[in-house]
Amino acid sequence: MDLILQARKAIEAYNARADVEARRLLDMHAIEFPRGQLAREREALLLQLR
Repeated sequence: MDLILQARKAIEAYNARADVEARRLLDMHAIEFPRGQLAREREALLLQLR
């Protein structure tokens, strides 16, 4: 949950450096929890970054 929260905060910063950090955090989450409870939210956040 912590990785998702950190990624969400980074996305809300609305700058390129924060977007890179958010992507890194979401990628880490995908590795650690590929099918976890928050996978759907992770995918939605990744779509926001695109």
